[in-house]
Amino acid sequence: MERTESNARIHLGILILIIIVIKCISACTFQLHYNEAYYVSYAQYPALSQFDHPPIVGFLIILTTGFLRYMSEFFIRLGPIILGTSSIYLIYHITKKLVNERAGIIAAYMAAVNFYILVMCGLFILPDAPLLFFSLLSFNFFVNYIFKDPSKARSVDIFLSFLFFGLAVYSKYTGLCLGFGVILYILFFNRKWLTKPHLYIASIIPLIFIGLIVYWNYINGFPTFKFHSTRVDLIPEQIEMKFFTRQLGAQFGLTNPLVFLSIIAGIFYYCKRKFMDKNAFWLTFLCGIPLSLAVFYISLDQGTRPHWAGMSYVFLTVIGAAFLDRLLKNLKIPVIITYIILAVMIYPAGVILWNWYTPNLQGKNVKDTEYGRRGWLKAVYGWEKVAEAYGTFIKEHPQYKNYPLVSYIYRNTSELNYYIARPYNKKVITLGDLREAHKYYWINKKLGELKPHSNALYVAISSKYHRPNETKNLINSYFKKVKLLKKIPIYLHGRLVEYAFIYLMEDFVSPEGLVKSEDKYSS
Repeated sequence: MERTESNARIHLGILILIIIVIKCISACTFQLHYNEAYYVSYAQYPALSQFDHPPIVGFLIILTTGFLRYMSEFFIRLGPIILGTSSIYLIYHITKKLVNERAGIIAAYMAAVNFYILVMCGLFILPDAPLLFFSLLSFNFFVNYIFKDPSKARSVDIFLSFLFFGLAVYSKYTGLCLGFGVILYILFFNRKWLTKPHLYIASIIPLIFIGLIVYWNYINGFPTFKFHSTRVDLIPEQIEMKFFTRQLGAQFGLTNPLVFLSIIAGIFYYCKRKFMDKNAFWLTFLCGIPLSLAVFYISLDQGTRPHWAGMSYVFLTVIGAAFLDRLLKNLKIPVIITYIILAVMIYPAGVILWNWYTPNLQGKNVKDTEYGRRGWLKAVYGWEKVAEAYGTFIKEHPQYKNYPLVSYIYRNTSELNYYIARPYNKKVITLGDLREAHKYYWINKKLGELKPHSNALYVAISSKYHRPNETKNLINSYFKKVKLLKKIPIYLHGRLVEYAFIYLMEDFVSPEGLVKSEDKYSS
């Protein structure tokens, strides 16, 4: 092996080590995003499946927190840190097998600067973390035999490929795209597998996981399918290019512009010069491109999430790495790029920990109820301070100690549940329909819904402020009287960043409203 490649492996090892350190610091520093806090409820109330996603992300939290014994941001995020870092190695290993070791090192560099892999799957506790890890494990074992004659395939490779494929689907539904890509490859390039029973027997394994999802939906009235069917239109009613261009920009930025352009250039360059094995190219292409195209299609008439197509570019990284391996004479450029990105990564940790520089985006004459709305730290800071303020308020006003909390949507409930209800042993009731409450609809029933004429507290923050009469489900309509009890300033390093508001909600009068909203949703 050339010395350049040996040095590159050393750089790669150092790079991964630095990434782990920065992730651990970030995991301890940043508060949970509302989506992360929401998935904590998957661990607190485990089930065979969940309302909007399969359940593995909750099981992962259970494991890394010692069965919920060590509940902190670090241990909650420990799973993604481990799985995300392991995924970078798997990308290297897979590319090494499909192309060569030099391309594998380049692929690892590309993965290290891919924001989807680095943060969405490697730091935040989201379903994408186990999805990425199990998809790559499955893909790795598919590569071991899918190109060969079925008689030469090892049974253990077939078993493990389908086992990890099933776990990928049990992590997130987009894991199905891997299976779709493998089927397309078999149909176009190796139809011998269609005549062999091995594949059909092994397919029972992922069907078991899918069966668990279907069974949970069956006993609960198929809420997952009803919910997702409202998010996706099979035929666009009206094309909105703003949604399409927004998704294009998201895929470009989230993947990392350099990685994205390398992949696109590699796909087009392959049409001219076959710079990698045909089987390797088409398997990665067919496993990667369908999800990206599907998300683009959905975005023609409705908003889509930036990370929905993230898995596409994980597989396509193999093509981009093979292209760069052909194009570059040495690995100096990828090494320089990754260290530049690392320098950028250090900045947000410094902002939060040491307040090196936190720009004031508030403007002048901002209302108290809107203070912090333009602040870019609101997603990673604030709720711990709100929880401390709530605790101080309860000490000063013990008459409210036993009052439950009410919320209006799962996003708000998730932060209240993790930062206030959990440490202070309170219950949070989410008022509204199933679509807005998500999993908390079932949690309401386990906690015991509000009794008629009872009182509760409602906590709002100015960075995402909603008065009780301005929430989507009109919290105030459930109570006869609403009163502002306290306005609390929240500071970061001595500087005001937002306000917290605590409301007294008196005389609960509409317990049947929850039933009505459920019926309305079901219809």
